[in-house]
Amino acid sequence: MELRPELLPPPVSRQRLDELCAEVERIADLLEARPEAAGEAIAAFNAMTGHEYEARDFAEYDGSRSLEEFAREAARPARPMVADITRDELVEIVRRLLMADLENDYYLRLLEANWSGSVRDRLLFATLSETGMRLGECLSLKHCDWHVGRGRTPFVEVVPRQDHPAGVRVKNGRFRRIYISDDLERLHSRPSRGRRQPPAEDDQ
Repeated sequence: MELRPELLPPPVSRQRLDELCAEVERIADLLEARPEAAGEAIAAFNAMTGHEYEARDFAEYDGSRSLEEFAREAARPARPMVADITRDELVEIVRRLLMADLENDYYLRLLEANWSGSVRDRLLFATLSETGMRLGECLSLKHCDWHVGRGRTPFVEVVPRQDHPAGVRVKNGRFRRIYISDDLERLHSRPSRGRRQPPAEDDQ
C-alpha cells in the first residue's frame, strides 16, 4: 500500500543535517567538559527543533544510532500528527516497521502520535521509539527486565534469550542496559486491561 505524502518522512537537506550534527556533537562535548553549561544548550536545541531531549540523549546517542540518525530525527516533527489517518494506513505503517524500514524512527513517532489503542500498544511503540531497540528485542522483554528508578534513573535490561516463541534474538546476542525516561517508566507502571501479571519467581 502506498502512503499519502503527508505520512511519508519529510526530506531533510544535507545542510540542515550537518548543522544539527555539529550541534549534537557540541552538546555532547559540553556534557563532558562543562556540564553546567550543557543545560542551556540542550534547552536551546529543544526550542529550535520542537523536541524534548535530555542530557543522556546526547551523552549516549551512539549506543543505538548514528550521529546522522539523531540529527535527522531532530530535524523532523517530534509528534507528526495527521488528523484523518485511517486504520489501513496505520496497518501499513506497522507493516513497514516489521519489515525494518530504513525510516523506522520516523514511522515509530508517526504511529505513537496517531495511535489511540491500548496502554500495552502505546508502551510497545513508546519503548521502541525511545530506546532504539529492535522490535524482536522489545517483544522479548519480561516484567523483571524493567527496573524502576526509586530516586535514580530507571532502566531496561535487554537480555539474550533462547526461549522466545517467535525465535527473536537481541542485537549482537549481547546483554545491554538502556536507561529510560521517567515518562516511559510511568507508562510501564500504568495498569492496562489484559496486561500480563508480573512473572513468577522462576521467571526472574
